[in-house]
Amino acid sequence: MSEPLPKKQKRAAVNDALRKEICQYSKDHHDTKHDDIVAYFNHKYPELHVSRPTVSKIIKEHAKWLNIEINEASEKSVRHKSVKFPLLDQALSYWVEQVTTAAIEFNDQLIKEKGKEFAKLLGMCENDIQFSNGWIQKFKKRNQLRVYRLHGEAGSVSTESLPEERRKLKEIISKFNPADVYNADETGLFFRMGPNQTLAKRRNAGKKLVYYILLLVIQYIIVN
Repeated sequence: MSEPLPKKQKRAAVNDALRKEICQYSKDHHDTKHDDIVAYFNHKYPELHVSRPTVSKIIKEHAKWLNIEINEASEKSVRHKSVKFPLLDQALSYWVEQVTTAAIEFNDQLIKEKGKEFAKLLGMCENDIQFSNGWIQKFKKRNQLRVYRLHGEAGSVSTESLPEERRKLKEIISKFNPADVYNADETGLFFRMGPNQTLAKRRNAGKKLVYYILLLVIQYIIVN
């Protein structure tokens, strides 16, 4: 009598939260082989039965998964449709990671323009991809981007740097007639002020309003 065939193990779905955990473990244990990472997570989550190719694929996209915001949606998100131009998507995702880390304000239009720039660098034709509103919505969803209103103001400047900054300011204004020197603090000179909302993965503090005024003044001095 022939022996019954072994029951095939059913692999559990890997969600985004677990993808991030795998990448973080790989980063913290960079000398660990992928086979050992597979064994670690299959032992930690007996119902998982994750395969080595799956782990290798996840780790290959570590920049994407390490930057993902863990919330209820990421714990449920399992399947991701493959994008048509993965290199372009990866380049844009990396760029988004850089600007969000630096707390730089950006919007849909800036992502589209950056996408066109990357597409050109990758040798893609203009007709290969249309940076439509549908495309931008899908990109934002993949990268967990949403519009946040900038709240509050960032902290004041360091008091330790004030003497040096005062010296620089005196040096600048010494080149002008005193009648042409004005105090722009707390004025209504906001016609070129930065936006009060931005795309981000989480809330960020705003900048001091006087920061934008100083930029205008410095720009005026350089131009004139």
